[in-house]
Amino acid sequence: MARGKSYSVDNPDALANEIAALDATVSESVLRQAAAAGVTEIKNEIAVRVPRESGDLASGLTVTYDRENSTAGLNATYLALFVGDTKSRWKTGGKLARKTLAAMLEGGNSRMPAHPFVRPAFEAVKQRAVDRSRDTILSALNKKGGP
Repeated sequence: MARGKSYSVDNPDALANEIAALDATVSESVLRQAAAAGVTEIKNEIAVRVPRESGDLASGLTVTYDRENSTAGLNATYLALFVGDTKSRWKTGGKLARKTLAAMLEGGNSRMPAHPFVRPAFEAVKQRAVDRSRDTILSALNKKGGP
């Protein structure tokens, strides 16, 4: 026999309906929205801190769903990425991937010092990103009449 508190349910059908409604409310869609909202906070801070020599690097910053590191129904991974190409200062008339330029600026190389902006942006807004994700989930719960 199990030890602990016992309880009875007067209306098991209503309880089952509430659990089913909660399952729909905190569905994969809502959790994905929450994850995307948190990453968007980080992306916005990165955009503020990115070096602005040409301004072109910030224009290629986006949030994307990472299928490779996500598992349907279990976890969703979102990334803030630099996409597209920008004009290269090193190759005449050449193009350079924005993600390559961002990595060179963030970490530096043998010819130029590091100018970190991604990690400081993350550190500055990580709690705000968590709060935004939580608010997205709570908003979905409140729409369904949750806590």
